[in-house]
Amino acid sequence: MKKTVYILVAIMMLFAISLVGCSSTPSTPAVEEHVCHHVCEICGKCTDASCTNAVCADKCPGHVEEHVCHHVCEICGKCTDDSCTDDVCKDKCPGHFVITYDVNGGNALESDTQVVDAGSAYTLITPSRDGFKFIKWVDSETNVEVTEGAYNFGKNITIKAVWVQNNDGWSEWVGSSGIIR
Repeated sequence: MKKTVYILVAIMMLFAISLVGCSSTPSTPAVEEHVCHHVCEICGKCTDASCTNAVCADKCPGHVEEHVCHHVCEICGKCTDDSCTDDVCKDKCPGHFVITYDVNGGNALESDTQVVDAGSAYTLITPSRDGFKFIKWVDSETNVEVTEGAYNFGKNITIKAVWVQNNDGWSEWVGSSGIIR
Protein backbone atom coordinates (compact mmCIF):
# COMPACT_ATOMS: atom_id res chain seq x y z
CA MET A 1 0.00 0.00 0.00
CA LYS A 2 2.89 2.25 0.57
CA LYS A 3 3.68 1.87 -3.04
CA THR A 4 0.18 2.88 -4.00
CA VAL A 5 0.38 6.02 -1.85
CA TYR A 6 3.67 6.98 -3.49
CA ILE A 7 2.15 6.53 -6.93
CA LEU A 8 -0.89 8.61 -5.98
CA VAL A 9 1.27 11.40 -4.55
CA ALA A 10 3.42 11.36 -7.67
CA ILE A 11 0.35 11.60 -9.91
CA MET A 12 -1.04 14.47 -7.86
CA MET A 13 2.25 16.34 -8.07
CA LEU A 14 2.41 15.88 -11.82
CA PHE A 15 -1.16 17.08 -12.07
CA ALA A 16 -0.37 20.14 -9.91
CA ILE A 17 2.71 20.99 -11.99
CA SER A 18 0.75 20.70 -15.19
CA LEU A 19 -1.91 23.10 -13.85
CA VAL A 20 0.70 25.72 -12.99
CA GLY A 21 2.34 25.41 -16.41
CA CYS A 22 -0.98 25.79 -18.26
CA SER A 23 -2.14 28.82 -16.36
CA SER A 24 -4.28 31.19 -18.47
CA THR A 25 -2.75 34.22 -16.66
CA PRO A 26 0.57 35.33 -18.16
CA SER A 27 3.43 34.75 -15.83
CA THR A 28 5.62 37.53 -17.36
CA PRO A 29 5.53 40.93 -15.65
CA ALA A 30 3.53 43.74 -17.44
CA VAL A 31 5.56 45.97 -19.76
CA GLU A 32 5.23 49.68 -18.90
CA GLU A 33 3.77 51.64 -21.84
CA HIS A 34 5.97 54.51 -23.16
CA VAL A 35 4.51 57.97 -22.76
CA CYS A 36 6.16 60.58 -24.98
CA HIS A 37 6.78 63.96 -23.37
CA HIS A 38 7.97 65.65 -26.57
CA VAL A 39 4.79 65.85 -28.64
CA CYS A 40 4.41 68.32 -31.51
CA GLU A 41 1.38 70.58 -31.02
CA ILE A 42 0.69 70.57 -34.77
CA CYS A 43 0.96 66.90 -35.82
CA GLY A 44 1.06 65.05 -32.46
CA LYS A 45 4.26 63.15 -33.32
CA CYS A 46 7.46 62.85 -31.25
CA THR A 47 9.92 65.74 -31.60
CA ASP A 48 12.78 64.13 -29.62
CA ALA A 49 15.31 62.88 -32.18
CA SER A 50 17.19 60.92 -29.49
CA CYS A 51 14.13 58.89 -28.41
CA THR A 52 14.40 55.29 -29.70
CA ASN A 53 11.17 53.85 -28.32
CA ALA A 54 9.08 52.09 -30.97
CA VAL A 55 6.06 54.23 -30.01
CA CYS A 56 8.05 57.31 -31.06
CA ALA A 57 9.45 55.87 -34.30
CA ASP A 58 7.25 58.17 -36.43
CA LYS A 59 8.95 61.53 -35.82
CA CYS A 60 7.60 65.03 -36.43
CA PRO A 61 8.99 66.35 -39.73
CA GLY A 62 9.19 69.87 -38.33
CA HIS A 63 6.89 72.67 -39.34
CA VAL A 64 7.67 76.11 -40.66
CA GLU A 65 5.61 78.63 -38.76
CA GLU A 66 3.80 80.93 -41.16
CA HIS A 67 4.88 84.55 -40.84
CA VAL A 68 2.22 86.89 -39.52
CA CYS A 69 2.93 90.52 -40.32
CA HIS A 70 2.30 92.93 -37.47
CA HIS A 71 2.95 96.04 -39.58
CA VAL A 72 -0.01 96.02 -41.95
CA CYS A 73 -1.19 99.19 -43.69
CA GLU A 74 -4.87 99.89 -42.92
CA ILE A 75 -5.39 101.21 -46.45
CA CYS A 76 -3.75 98.65 -48.77
CA GLY A 77 -3.09 95.69 -46.44
CA LYS A 78 0.61 95.52 -47.36
CA CYS A 79 3.61 95.42 -45.00
CA THR A 80 4.92 98.80 -43.81
CA ASP A 81 8.09 97.44 -42.14
CA ASP A 82 11.02 98.05 -44.50
CA SER A 83 13.29 95.85 -42.35
CA CYS A 84 11.05 92.77 -42.71
CA THR A 85 12.51 90.30 -45.23
CA ASP A 86 9.89 87.52 -45.03
CA ASP A 87 8.47 86.45 -48.42
CA VAL A 88 4.94 87.21 -47.20
CA CYS A 89 6.00 90.85 -46.75
CA LYS A 90 8.00 91.32 -49.96
CA ASP A 91 5.29 93.53 -51.52
CA LYS A 92 5.65 96.69 -49.41
CA CYS A 93 3.17 99.50 -48.88
CA PRO A 94 4.17 102.50 -51.04
CA GLY A 95 2.93 104.93 -48.40
CA HIS A 96 -0.28 106.83 -48.55
CA PHE A 97 -1.33 110.36 -47.91
CA VAL A 98 -4.75 111.85 -47.39
CA ILE A 99 -6.00 114.95 -49.15
CA THR A 100 -8.79 116.51 -47.12
CA TYR A 101 -11.11 118.85 -48.99
CA ASP A 102 -12.42 122.02 -47.33
CA VAL A 103 -15.14 123.21 -49.73
CA ASN A 104 -15.14 126.60 -48.00
CA GLY A 105 -18.91 127.14 -48.22
CA GLY A 106 -19.41 124.96 -51.27
CA ASN A 107 -21.83 122.08 -51.65
CA ALA A 108 -20.90 118.92 -49.77
CA LEU A 109 -18.76 116.42 -51.64
CA GLU A 110 -19.48 112.70 -51.82
CA SER A 111 -16.31 112.27 -49.74
CA ASP A 112 -14.26 115.00 -48.12
CA THR A 113 -11.06 112.92 -48.25
CA GLN A 114 -9.02 111.27 -50.97
CA VAL A 115 -6.30 108.67 -50.33
CA VAL A 116 -3.30 108.98 -52.63
CA ASP A 117 -0.35 106.58 -52.97
CA ALA A 118 2.98 108.33 -52.56
CA GLY A 119 4.37 109.37 -55.95
CA SER A 120 1.27 108.36 -57.90
CA ALA A 121 -0.92 110.61 -60.00
CA TYR A 122 -4.18 111.93 -58.66
CA THR A 123 -7.06 114.04 -59.87
CA LEU A 124 -8.64 116.72 -57.70
CA ILE A 125 -12.39 116.90 -57.27
CA THR A 126 -14.12 119.97 -58.72
CA PRO A 127 -16.61 121.36 -56.20
CA SER A 128 -19.71 123.49 -56.79
CA ARG A 129 -21.33 126.37 -54.97
CA ASP A 130 -24.56 128.15 -55.82
CA GLY A 131 -23.88 131.71 -57.05
CA PHE A 132 -20.10 131.20 -57.15
CA LYS A 133 -17.45 130.06 -59.58
CA PHE A 134 -14.73 127.66 -58.41
CA ILE A 135 -11.27 129.10 -59.06
CA LYS A 136 -8.70 126.73 -57.52
CA TRP A 137 -7.61 124.64 -54.55
CA VAL A 138 -4.99 126.01 -52.16
CA ASP A 139 -3.05 124.45 -49.29
CA SER A 140 -5.00 125.59 -46.22
CA GLU A 141 -1.75 126.21 -44.28
CA THR A 142 0.28 128.06 -46.93
CA ASN A 143 -2.37 129.27 -49.43
CA VAL A 144 -0.16 127.90 -52.23
CA GLU A 145 -2.15 126.55 -55.18
CA VAL A 146 -2.49 122.77 -55.34
CA THR A 147 -2.82 121.24 -58.78
CA GLU A 148 -3.33 117.72 -60.11
CA GLY A 149 -0.39 115.46 -60.85
CA ALA A 150 1.97 113.29 -58.84
CA TYR A 151 1.58 113.62 -55.09
CA ASN A 152 4.72 115.21 -53.70
CA PHE A 153 3.68 116.85 -50.42
CA GLY A 154 5.19 114.12 -48.21
CA LYS A 155 2.37 114.46 -45.66
CA ASN A 156 -1.38 114.62 -45.32
CA ILE A 157 -2.76 117.92 -46.59
CA THR A 158 -5.97 119.91 -46.30
CA ILE A 159 -6.85 121.96 -49.33
CA LYS A 160 -9.37 124.80 -49.40
CA ALA A 161 -11.60 125.85 -52.28
CA VAL A 162 -11.22 129.39 -53.60
CA TRP A 163 -14.41 130.93 -55.02
CA VAL A 164 -15.42 134.09 -56.81
CA GLN A 165 -19.00 135.30 -56.64
CA ASN A 166 -20.94 135.37 -59.88
CA ASN A 167 -22.19 138.93 -60.48
CA ASP A 168 -24.74 139.54 -63.22
CA GLY A 169 -23.46 142.04 -65.73
CA TRP A 170 -19.83 141.69 -64.68
CA SER A 171 -17.37 139.96 -66.90
CA GLU A 172 -14.63 138.03 -65.26
CA TRP A 173 -11.31 136.90 -66.49
CA VAL A 174 -9.02 134.76 -64.41
CA GLY A 175 -5.40 135.29 -65.23
CA SER A 176 -2.09 134.54 -63.59
CA SER A 177 -2.38 137.65 -61.42
CA GLY A 178 -5.90 136.97 -60.23
CA ILE A 179 -9.43 138.00 -61.22
CA ILE A 180 -9.96 141.02 -63.40
CA ARG A 181 -13.46 142.52 -63.61
